[in-house]
Amino acid sequence: MSNIEVKMITQTPLCTGDAFSESHNLKPQSLLGSLRFWLEVICYAAGELDINCKNEVKQSTFFSKVNEILERQEISLPEAKKEALKELAISIPSQLFGCNGWEGFVRIKEIDFCNKQIELPCVIYKEKEKQDGWKEEYPVIKNGIKKCPGNIDKEKEHAWYFPDPCLFGEAKIKLELADKKVGQDIIFPLLNFIQKYGFVGGKNNLGFGRVKFDLENTNLSERTNLSEFNQFSFYNKTVKIDDVIKEKEEFDHLINDDLVNERKIGFYRPGFYESKNKEKPEKIYLDMIKILLSEKSSLRYLCKRKAKRHFVFGSTERDKYGEIEGPNATKIIPWINHVEDNKYEYGFISLILLEKFPRG
Repeated sequence: MSNIEVKMITQTPLCTGDAFSESHNLKPQSLLGSLRFWLEVICYAAGELDINCKNEVKQSTFFSKVNEILERQEISLPEAKKEALKELAISIPSQLFGCNGWEGFVRIKEIDFCNKQIELPCVIYKEKEKQDGWKEEYPVIKNGIKKCPGNIDKEKEHAWYFPDPCLFGEAKIKLELADKKVGQDIIFPLLNFIQKYGFVGGKNNLGFGRVKFDLENTNLSERTNLSEFNQFSFYNKTVKIDDVIKEKEEFDHLINDDLVNERKIGFYRPGFYESKNKEKPEKIYLDMIKILLSEKSSLRYLCKRKAKRHFVFGSTERDKYGEIEGPNATKIIPWINHVEDNKYEYGFISLILLEKFPRG
């Protein structure tokens, strides 16, 4: 076993959601779920996930396979376990994070989150035909209950609602790796990928979940700067982080089918934002997310084909049987990145490559 400590710093608010859809703390299962999701996306983009990522294994079958491999090869027990999982067609994400019959190589022992108070509106909204003219409504207390006073005309106005509470601050995370090699080969590059392009938790349609990581305590590698881990090692295949990214020059190119056919994560970075000294982090975040939501709503309007619009931008519409039509999660996600001091950059990530993702 190898233990490592990672510090996670939020760049935008974080929403993990518990059984009551509230974010009071960062739970291990929420973080592991985000790590697994991005590893599935990366493996699929790299051509390493053409099997159902939900495959399971019987413990008896697994241990028999491990013993068989140890008898025919002189390798360590962790390497024999990896080889057994591979031969049993268990996907790389399930190898790391577990499935029925296998506990995985990665566990979170502890998360200590230091939450800072930020004040977000309960809703922001604007007229549908306008790019600006934003309005904000903050919750008020009535009879001891928080309520949103907004009276929004859904025929004329677009509205985006914020969760309450949400998380913002720093977390110290203690990870336990059953095999230390997976740290250098997969976990450290995965954390680096997430801080460059990905998200943790939910409400990504609002740009939530952008984070940065620092390695606090590890003896797994001479490298201590996470940004140095720029490639994954999947068995005999090496995949650089930027191999799965395709940067676009135009926003509307993020919904082009080439991203699906080439299995690429689309990336569009149009602008920078420089904050004034002493501006509150929520003010900085709100300024940028309003720009991004305006752009996204304009692109959604241009996507005329209903099925594609619902897949790309998400949908809550239901058919006559009460089922949601198509996948519900947006595939065009606002992206915000803290560059240095008071300087930020913003843009979008496209996950339309998941249109043909293998599902059980």
